[in-house]
Amino acid sequence: MTTIEERVAYVEGRLAEQSEMFVDLRTGLSNLAGRVDQLEQSMNRRFDQVDARFVQMDARLVQMDARLVQIDDRFVQIDTHFRWMVGIQITTAVTVIAALIGALAVR
Repeated sequence: MTTIEERVAYVEGRLAEQSEMFVDLRTGLSNLAGRVDQLEQSMNRRFDQVDARFVQMDARLVQMDARLVQIDDRFVQIDTHFRWMVGIQITTAVTVIAALIGALAVR
């Protein structure tokens, strides 16, 4: 049979082991918290870079939109000029045909 002193010594040894385990656990959690902080900072930098790229893309899209508006305005002008040109050509053709018919009717 074991004595009380041996039992107390065993319990003290187990408590010492558990204390060391808790110290190791605290150290591990502390290291884990540091790594999580580093990961969070890294992710924040990446998100900042992505946000900057989106800002650049938005600026480019605004420029492209402005260019498309200019092109649309040019097409409207070209369309108006085309209508005038076709109208003048049709009027000229009708005038020439009317003059030819008039000249043939007079003979």
